[in-house]
Amino acid sequence: MSLLNWYRNRQLQKLNLQHHSDYKGWEGVERIALYFEATQIKEAEIEAWIQFFESAGKNVEVLVYQSVKRKDLNPNWPYPSICKDDKSWWGWPSGLDFGTFKQHNFDLFFDFSKGEEPVHQIVAETAVAGMKVAFQKRKSDWADLVVRCEKEGYTQACREEVLALLKFINAQ
Repeated sequence: MSLLNWYRNRQLQKLNLQHHSDYKGWEGVERIALYFEATQIKEAEIEAWIQFFESAGKNVEVLVYQSVKRKDLNPNWPYPSICKDDKSWWGWPSGLDFGTFKQHNFDLFFDFSKGEEPVHQIVAETAVAGMKVAFQKRKSDWADLVVRCEKEGYTQACREEVLALLKFINAQ
C-alpha cells in the first residue's frame, strides 16, 4: 500500500462513518442521489435514470465526476460535477457542487462509477443515505445492495430489476 493510499484510508477512518442501512421501503423513499462518471456513461443514460425515478414521484439529485479541468468543462453540461481540479493532491473532492451534495440526506444513493479513481470511494462513503446501491461487486464493502446488470448496460431492464428489488425489500 502506498503512502498516499494509507493517508486516504486514514482520513476516511477518521470520519468514523457508520455503515448501516436505514431504508424506509420504496414507498417511503423521497430523495434519490445518482453518482456517475462522465466518461463511463452517456448523458442519455443519465437522463433515462432521472426520468425513471421522477416518473415514480421521487426527487432526484445527480453528481457527476468529470476527468477534465473545470475550465475545460462543456458550459452546457447540465449536471453538478466534481472536476479533475476539484480534488486535493490525495484525491479528496472539494468544490461547491460536492459541498452541496454531501449536505443532503438521501433515502437512496446509486453509484454508477466504474473507474478506480479514489474520488468514487470517497463520494460513496461520505454520502448520507438510507441505502446505498452499487453495480460492481468490489463495492460491496460500503454498498447495502449490489446489483449485477452490467452486461446489458444500464438499460430499461436494469432499471426495472432495481425497482423490483427496492420494492421487495421491506421497510424497517
